[in-house]
Amino acid sequence: MVILLVGGVIRGLYLSEMTHAPDFTYPGVDAAYHDYWARSLVTGDWSRYAPFPDPHIQSMPFFRPPGYPYFLALIYMLTHGSYVAARIVQMALGLLNCFLGYKLARRWFGSAAGLIAAALMSAYWVFIYYEGEFLEPVLLIGLGLALVHQLSLLTEKVTLPRSLIAGVLMGLFALCRPNILLFGAAALIWLWWIAKDRRLALRSSVALILGTAVTIAPATIRNYVVAHDFVPISSNMGINLFIGNNESANGLCAFEIADLGGAGTCYDYPALVDNIGKKLGGPVKYSEASSYLAHRATEYIKTHPMETLGLMVRKAEYFWSPIEVGHNEEDEMERINSRVLRWVPGRFALILGFGLIGAALLSANTRRNKDASVQRQRAVLVLIGLFIIAYSVSFLPFFSAGQYRIPIVPFLMLFAAYGISRIGQLAMSRNYIPAACWLIAGAGAFGLASMNLTGYQPDASKWHYDRAVSFDQLGKPALAIEEYEEAIRVKPRLFQAHCNLGLLLVDAGRTDEAMRHFREALAIHPKDEWSYYGMGLVYERQGKLKDASAQFKKAISLFPYHFMAHHEVGLLALAQGDISAAISHFQAALQIEPQFNPSRVALATLRYNLGVALDKQNKHDEAIRQYREAVHIQPEYAKAHKNLAVALYFKGDYAGAWAEIKLNRKYGGTPHPEFVKALEEKMAEP
Repeated sequence: MVILLVGGVIRGLYLSEMTHAPDFTYPGVDAAYHDYWARSLVTGDWSRYAPFPDPHIQSMPFFRPPGYPYFLALIYMLTHGSYVAARIVQMALGLLNCFLGYKLARRWFGSAAGLIAAALMSAYWVFIYYEGEFLEPVLLIGLGLALVHQLSLLTEKVTLPRSLIAGVLMGLFALCRPNILLFGAAALIWLWWIAKDRRLALRSSVALILGTAVTIAPATIRNYVVAHDFVPISSNMGINLFIGNNESANGLCAFEIADLGGAGTCYDYPALVDNIGKKLGGPVKYSEASSYLAHRATEYIKTHPMETLGLMVRKAEYFWSPIEVGHNEEDEMERINSRVLRWVPGRFALILGFGLIGAALLSANTRRNKDASVQRQRAVLVLIGLFIIAYSVSFLPFFSAGQYRIPIVPFLMLFAAYGISRIGQLAMSRNYIPAACWLIAGAGAFGLASMNLTGYQPDASKWHYDRAVSFDQLGKPALAIEEYEEAIRVKPRLFQAHCNLGLLLVDAGRTDEAMRHFREALAIHPKDEWSYYGMGLVYERQGKLKDASAQFKKAISLFPYHFMAHHEVGLLALAQGDISAAISHFQAALQIEPQFNPSRVALATLRYNLGVALDKQNKHDEAIRQYREAVHIQPEYAKAHKNLAVALYFKGDYAGAWAEIKLNRKYGGTPHPEFVKALEEKMAEP
């Protein structure tokens, strides 16, 4: 109880600290995708979050495994979408995981090992950190412990219900992380090894497979019904295989295909599938796109066997690295900069080192003992070993990150707990020399595990950059500017930071500084369309309209789907009286909108400006439609209400015009007094 209390206090302190973090309500990358997915499931509103394109989750096969987003959706449904409550639930689940680890360790390795395992789990900073993230590790830890516990019961008695429940847990785990299915195959072999009755072993194997398949089936059926595509769980296998096996692969998550473009986030995958379809000569399903990418990866593996072997070795080194290798975020930077986590003990190398010693002690103690209970303990040792090996090997074809190894850490802790308790027992029974030898062996294993063979170090520039993006989304540009400047100080050639900083400086009126950063970005990456767009904004602020238009058009030439650049060129054309060109660019922006996903304000402004241009061509009916779209998107848009009122007046709809005037005033507008007077006179006419 004390262990759980201490764990709860640490989590409470960290949660209090987290509420002030910029990404608390604006999570990034995969966490943002899960948050959007879960909230959309609860509300039924699949409107996108700017600046991401529509990921088409509701109409396409699952791209990412659905288990965690549906779990998060359940939390949101019960807590009315509270970000704080969601983290509280996950931290409570983290404490429950500590209790599960205690129960499993106590059952098979003794009470002392159970308490040590619970203590290690309750205070391990990585667990606490991920309990505050909208990612699946907290769920995988619990499912992994429950699965191994359920399978361990088969060492006492192999029964169909126990096997079926184990299959269900396997399926639930697979719905969050399909890699577990490799362990599922190993578990079937293990089941045949421990079973004395081959017929019972066969029936139990069928029950295990059936439980897994039935649990996964709803995802498979849903994918087929929604998209007429056979995708058992998710369609991201192909892209993950390609990320891990291509000419520029480095063992980490870095993705760019010269002939298809990149997919920096999950939101970009539909566009990538479209590009694959264009390359293959017609639309493709998600399963076909995944197969295409998998084929390219396997072709690379066949033609580059030595490079592939080297990549696998490097991925293994990353997987077992003493430093938490970042993926969505820079985990180590979060720990270093946290007032709470920096003081929480526990390092992966220490757990791995003493976990190996504990496994060795357990193996030595069970090897020659023929007692039935000891042999069951040995079978559980083998089961946990298979889980650790199969799960870690399952990532070698893909890419590595610290968060991927988290589900095996509790089991390393179980072994470490047994090793520590056994060494303590030897010392207490005055077997000082064996205790000292095992302790020295543990220290040696810790030293070996502490060797950073890859030389990986956390990327401080990425950490500052991610914080800047979150501060920008929060509407705190001053803090975002500070973080971008710090990111550039750490890594001067980070062109995205230069560009984003320049855009913020334009908004702040610091145009000379902004221009300098845009030029820095272009010196690093000459085809950065956003930097050309930013330079256009600077020239526009300086009144150099021809130069501004040239820069916007350069951005469009590099990226024809640049919504904002089309909008700005349209505005310049409108100001110069070239109404046809303005309408052309506004309409081009509207065609881009579904892919670009601009903000609500930007889209409403575009509709308003298109309405103004159409009004100038006396296309009043079309103008009215655009004004109505603008106020539908942004009901508080006072200028659009005023223009709509004028347009309706000239159409003879005086009641409609009066309603829009009232809305214009409601949202802070000031309609022209003479127009109001004329409208009142028309309203007074019989």
